[in-house]
Amino acid sequence: MDMFEKEAVVQASILPIMLLFALIAGLAGPFILNNIEAETIYKIDVLDMQSKTIRIVDDKSKLSKLLGQINNSKKTAPSENFKWTYKLVISGSKLEGQWLYNPATGQLSRLNQCLKSSYNIIDTKIFNKSLGIKHGLVE
Repeated sequence: MDMFEKEAVVQASILPIMLLFALIAGLAGPFILNNIEAETIYKIDVLDMQSKTIRIVDDKSKLSKLLGQINNSKKTAPSENFKWTYKLVISGSKLEGQWLYNPATGQLSRLNQCLKSSYNIIDTKIFNKSLGIKHGLVE
């Protein structure tokens, strides 16, 4: 067996391993991206209705809980009579930007030219606690 034949045998034996790795990486991709999203949110500013900063959440465990709650929320149609109490300024990830939030109803809407993205937080108790909000008031 000459050198070229040996190289062909080695490449042929590595090919299944490379295909398996590519398959695993493709299946794990969404989970890896979720972990990256959790790490890239580095803070959330909680502002009152006058846009005054009343709390900054930068604790990684709280940010992770908040991100989990947002990811598990139900997407809804924006409401014309949406009443908000807090503005959340998310720094990092695809969620970066300003969001309006009502802690009583759990409605969370991205603030842009019109309220296009609207979500209902399923467990407002955990979400509010992670933001430092208790019964609509900041703790």
